[in-house]
Amino acid sequence: HLSEYRLYHVFKDTFGVSPHRYLLQLKLNEALVLHGSGNYNWTEIAEQLHFADVQSFSKLFRKHFRMSPSRYTALAGVHPDQ
Repeated sequence: HLSEYRLYHVFKDTFGVSPHRYLLQLKLNEALVLHGSGNYNWTEIAEQLHFADVQSFSKLFRKHFRMSPSRYTALAGVHPDQ
């Protein structure tokens, strides 16, 4: 039997990040995939990936990728329907 405490530390030792951070990274990377498809705007992506709201999504996106979603759009040249 593995305690929650031990599982957390085994996960962090294995992947280098906490389980929460790992899931957040997966969601943010999925946001790039969805955005790259050209079918979704950032608000729709935030909703699909179950972020609380687009503002919290944008804040986490900016922290993770060191740029805003709109800046990423400008650099990527993808312009989904608004």
